[in-house]
Amino acid sequence: MDSNPRGASRACRCLLAALSFASAAMPSAGCHDWSAPATDVPDDAGDGVDEASSEVEADGEDVPPGDEATTDGEDDGGIPPLSALEFLNDQAFVVPDDAVFGDVVGEKGRAWNYEPAGALRYELLGGSGAGHFAIDEASGVVTVASVDGLPQGEGSLDTYTLEVEARDDRCRDTATVTIEVLRASAGNVVFIDPTFDGRGIGTRALPLSSWSGVEWAPGRAYLQRRGTRYDAAARITPPADDVILGAYGGADGPDARPQLAFDVVTSGTSPCQETSLLWIGGTAAGDDVAGVTIRDLELTGSRPACALLFSDVGARSLTIDNVVVTHRASWQGLRLMNTPGVRVLNSVLHELQNHAAYAGSSTLEFAYNHVYLVNAAWLDDPTGSASGDCLSVNDPPAASAGERAVWIHHNRCDRTATGGGNGFLVGTSAAFAVPVVVESNLVEGCLRSLPGVPSQNGIVVDDLPGAFVQRNVLRHLVRGIYLYAETSAIEDVWLTYNVIADTELLAVQFNNGGDGARILNNVFYGYGTGADAVRGAIRTGWSCRLYNNIFFDTAGAPIFSAAGELDADHNLFHPDDGGFGPLGDRSLVADPGFVGAEGLDFHLAGPDSPAVDAGLDVGLATDAEDRRLVGAPDIGAYEYVP
Repeated sequence: MDSNPRGASRACRCLLAALSFASAAMPSAGCHDWSAPATDVPDDAGDGVDEASSEVEADGEDVPPGDEATTDGEDDGGIPPLSALEFLNDQAFVVPDDAVFGDVVGEKGRAWNYEPAGALRYELLGGSGAGHFAIDEASGVVTVASVDGLPQGEGSLDTYTLEVEARDDRCRDTATVTIEVLRASAGNVVFIDPTFDGRGIGTRALPLSSWSGVEWAPGRAYLQRRGTRYDAAARITPPADDVILGAYGGADGPDARPQLAFDVVTSGTSPCQETSLLWIGGTAAGDDVAGVTIRDLELTGSRPACALLFSDVGARSLTIDNVVVTHRASWQGLRLMNTPGVRVLNSVLHELQNHAAYAGSSTLEFAYNHVYLVNAAWLDDPTGSASGDCLSVNDPPAASAGERAVWIHHNRCDRTATGGGNGFLVGTSAAFAVPVVVESNLVEGCLRSLPGVPSQNGIVVDDLPGAFVQRNVLRHLVRGIYLYAETSAIEDVWLTYNVIADTELLAVQFNNGGDGARILNNVFYGYGTGADAVRGAIRTGWSCRLYNNIFFDTAGAPIFSAAGELDADHNLFHPDDGGFGPLGDRSLVADPGFVGAEGLDFHLAGPDSPAVDAGLDVGLATDAEDRRLVGAPDIGAYEYVP
């Protein structure tokens, strides 16, 4: 019996389902609109704080985007909904009209738990496709259950929906699966089976034996049989719009993805073009291709390569979904250049020489991915200077109103190499602000135990004003969050609801400073001897608002501000404030009463915690798990809910 009064809510954050969006629309549960609600709070003292209501003055700029209260999951039959970090996501799949019983449609689950949780179970609740498709209770795999009534021949394309529920012992969530049935008999699907030894024409019965014989046409799906490997003797370059590269068949299950492997160096106009397995786009503005989807494949290789997938000039609306990218000799897994509308979802990227993914001048959504064992060049030679990141984003373009230029969310990045490597790095040399959100990720370094070789920074924001870093769990790193201003000040950065634990040096470091940073409702735990939880920059005019944070079990001074203005109050320190001066009248030195700090569970264990209702209203409506605040805000990342 779990005696913890928050046990049900704690279990929710242990469950992470790696699923993708059915459309580009932002989900309503756990992810946020870009709009920032404005509140008008009187300021009697003229210092930004209303003495009567204890609220920070907010003029529309002091409220981060999308922190409005939500009502999702309120009527849930007494079972808490999955939190912002773990909710199920709607997903779309395609299946040819000549599919047979047992063919795999897609994985609804492929869930992984970053902390132990109860066994995950799936159930098909209904939907128009309930008679044609089934879902495995344990794995979440969607398969064809009945072909009776599926569209045949030249008829119109049929679309089916499935309402799916996932639950563990304490939590549940629902999502919608959309399945489109392609007209294989009308030539819209091309089947490829590298093991076929007959004369293939691209049908299921007579598949092509090689990708080299493919004739590209807009609107087609090119599917390789599961459990097979094709060693590409030349670069694969889809030149047509709205094509899908995917998988078919079900005998080997969804984990037996077809392998596309790089085998021979090909010719091209640039080194990366010569040595990339998949090339999307072209080398000039006229080489346009839009709407390419790569799904359910494994990209690997047997020869050194610049990148397993390279998109460049002319590529638009590229989707990479449920793909495994791995090759120890490949310099990068994904190289995404000059490509608006890239979405990398539900994929596993591991064992790459340098960056797992690199995006330059591209708008990007990077979500529900697992990245590990990257920067292998450093692993091969620890004396070298390799510096590969899980994801590196350089010079993202300005986005349209209401959009994000870069949205990095719900990813797991672990067991990364060091040598300068980071979890997520986003930087720009542009003079304008671009909307960037890094939220609900888990970044942890697992090489910490090796002498002198800890992993590096969890999240790096480089010369980028207006970024939002929120609801992340960062642990076992040198630094948790590193804000680096090389050519210009970092301004108006929001750091909210992050948990940063066991950093060797700093939890948050500003380098060269910036104005208007807001550090709100974070937990800083166990940073190294002599280190600082929040380090100010040596830059005149640097300013920061520091409210509702917990500094716990720290060896060095909790806060160090070398210059500039530090507006701090309503923070909680344990065991003491380390001699830090500007505590504010309402800051506390006390034990917050965590559920289990040693187990990195920083929920408040009970209503008697001094952090309960002791925070300042800074305009945040929900906590790190998207639960509505009760009464006055609590100090820390998690609101106590009985």
